[in-house]
Amino acid sequence: MADFAESNGVMFVGGNFRYVQRDANGTARVEQSYLAAFNASNGEWISTFRPVLNNQVKALAVLPDGRLAVGGAFDTVNGTASPAFAVVDPATGALDPGVTTRMINYTGGVPPVIRSMDVQDGFLYLGGRFTHSTGSGVNHEVYMRNIGRLNATTLAPLSGWSPTLDGTVVSVDASDRGDRVFAAGYFGLSNWTNETLRVGAFTASDATVIPWKVEFSNLQNGRTGYQQAVKEAGDRVWIAGSEHMLFSYDRTSMAELSTNIMQNGGDGQVINTYQDKVVAGCHCSENVYQGARTWPTPTGFSRVEHIEQAGMWRTADGDYVPEFSPQVSLRVGYGAWAAQEASDGSLWLGGDYTHARLSNTNNRWTGGFVRFAAVDTTPPPVPTNLAAVNRATGDALTWDTVPSATYEVLRHDRVIAKTTTNTLNVPASAPGTRYFVRAVDAAGNRSATSPVALSVQPPTDPQPVDVIAAGSTWSYRFTADAPAENWKTAEFDGSSWPTGLAPLGWGHANLGTTLAADGTKPIASYYRKTFDVKDASTVQSLTLTTRADDGIVVYVNGTEVGRTNMPAGAIGPNTYATAAPNASAALANPITITVPGTLLRTGQNLVTAEVHSNYRSTPSASFELQGRLTLGEPTPADPDPGEPTDPDPGEPTDPGPNEPTDPEPSDVIAAGSTWSYRFTADAPAENWKTAEFDGSSWPTGLAPLGWGHANLGTTLAADGTKPIASYYRKTFDVKDASTVQSLTLTTRADDGIVVYVNGTEVGRTNMPAGAIGPNTYATAAPNASAALANPITITVPGTLLRTGQNLVTAEVHSNYRSTPSASFELQGRLDAAGAP
Repeated sequence: MADFAESNGVMFVGGNFRYVQRDANGTARVEQSYLAAFNASNGEWISTFRPVLNNQVKALAVLPDGRLAVGGAFDTVNGTASPAFAVVDPATGALDPGVTTRMINYTGGVPPVIRSMDVQDGFLYLGGRFTHSTGSGVNHEVYMRNIGRLNATTLAPLSGWSPTLDGTVVSVDASDRGDRVFAAGYFGLSNWTNETLRVGAFTASDATVIPWKVEFSNLQNGRTGYQQAVKEAGDRVWIAGSEHMLFSYDRTSMAELSTNIMQNGGDGQVINTYQDKVVAGCHCSENVYQGARTWPTPTGFSRVEHIEQAGMWRTADGDYVPEFSPQVSLRVGYGAWAAQEASDGSLWLGGDYTHARLSNTNNRWTGGFVRFAAVDTTPPPVPTNLAAVNRATGDALTWDTVPSATYEVLRHDRVIAKTTTNTLNVPASAPGTRYFVRAVDAAGNRSATSPVALSVQPPTDPQPVDVIAAGSTWSYRFTADAPAENWKTAEFDGSSWPTGLAPLGWGHANLGTTLAADGTKPIASYYRKTFDVKDASTVQSLTLTTRADDGIVVYVNGTEVGRTNMPAGAIGPNTYATAAPNASAALANPITITVPGTLLRTGQNLVTAEVHSNYRSTPSASFELQGRLTLGEPTPADPDPGEPTDPDPGEPTDPGPNEPTDPEPSDVIAAGSTWSYRFTADAPAENWKTAEFDGSSWPTGLAPLGWGHANLGTTLAADGTKPIASYYRKTFDVKDASTVQSLTLTTRADDGIVVYVNGTEVGRTNMPAGAIGPNTYATAAPNASAALANPITITVPGTLLRTGQNLVTAEVHSNYRSTPSASFELQGRLDAAGAP
């Protein structure tokens, strides 16, 4: 496949093929050579589009009125002479009789070929091998050497715009801004005098050459090679070609912005836009070296990622997107030659594809082109309020929660941990160490990194314990209409709300503020108050004491922490309380809510509440709330507070006065421990990471396990092709899980790792989001020393542990199959509840 073009839900496919068929066995085979049409949403062949051409199609373009322009190496269409160019009906493929445009080539004794086309501002731009064009109302030959333009309506050749290039043009792209036209190919001069070595930028008005200097990747060996693709995307112009290069340039100054070298194989062959990225194809099958600019030995690169015939790069900053890593098979090895974003958001890639690997690792026959489903590419919000407190036991990091996101924590410029919570303890560093955090959503999109947080010593002045006293001043709202939807969050501006001393309400003695409303009395009243926490990492919990008079819902920093006498589900301004305690009963039965310290943030925090009456004519209602901090390490929220943590509550935990207590060991997995492991090419059983799996047949060995490192306890070796992944299991005992606040795991990412505790994933580093299989590549390739110098720390809440035997499992993945080293080691230490 050489090119795609879509119109009205139909994807036209041009290239060098003979048949259309459903599978590799030729099911439903129909002869439809060089040009065919498919439904853009489901990929079904459209049998009513039946043009007949006698040679390859290399370029397609949809004209403004919907007709299809076709360019290539053919010389007849539907039996009519049409050298290199034709316009056909998009429904049937019938030749448009009103278009008589004819391409001519007077050089080299070879026929004309059109390699590329682009429509912009009423023009159809052509690139290829030709010298003249005539017809469609023009009765003379218009000179346009290897590049030119036609009227996009009449298809008449136009004079007055002639860059006149001295070699074949392989790719042409007219800027959407209408001011420039870019070309790539085998040429070196424009109008025989102006240097345009393999690439050219020209004004759209008069073809003036815009200076553009390209430092080709193999200049040290005296080769300028050729360029096969050019595309403007955002503020960059991208080129792809030989040797093995994909570079981008500032579209205003044409200065170089980014460089990439692809190996093995690797010449760039196609570039197109996809969402906020560019997708580029090559005949490359191993690595892309971002930042490298020389071939055959890439140097100066900043990262190495896997690539398989096609990849994506962000248009904004030119960074490679490792999450797009298709696994494909080719007929000969020519790679990707066409790319197109369909109207349904899917991505079509064309080349000599034969198979593509699905997420379940099965191969599907593709027959020349592959369709990739649309993906979510919207990044999550940037985490805010990152704080880092330097302690003797480690640096305590906290930040605001991003809904439905996991997090990558960076120290200086390197990811050191991944976590699912908005708190993290990492090994201690010097005060002033730079930390950042970024959010990762379920689709693998990453936010920008947060503003820097410098690790600081904890404050010397003590944290006040009583943060909300009785009789405090509250902002309140007592009107019949609903407050703003975000009234319970810090983003809401509550400065217009009146303020009053608590208790607030009516029908009680000793009120600080009596509430009154014009007209019908509202069912609900709303309250807001802020308080400060000097260092959230030192707070174990916040205890709120309030009353339900009649019903109440309480929130901390926008998260609901408790409700009493209120129905389940969404609460509105006219939701009635489910009970009607009288004034004395409400005061005699205070409500206590324990809020985990992990919900608090360093700095300003917000408590909000809404109080609802059971009936509109109730004689009394009131609100009062006090808040008191309990200091200590933050206690994670209980995932199911209704379930007892004691696995056998009928058994007494008191050993009796005559039996000594056996202390809980803190180091439960030591360095150099014995692990069960698996290092084979096939996938382990689906339940390998659970206690139910029987791992007795797995071999065992001392950690560290791996290859290519010094001081390994066990060297891994496999028959045949080296596997991408290795798997590890180890059990440890906990005497009483209710006494454990957390389990701290220290490991390494060499290259990527996913860790599980009792079957639940607790962390991943240098691995893509989503399901992980035995052939999933790591997203980075740290060398052996870097992996050892940057340990990964994972804090596991004690609620994941159980009394008795527990299980840690891990899988380690390489970034590329021929990596010279990989290793695994893990240590585990328990932190007792209430420990400082």
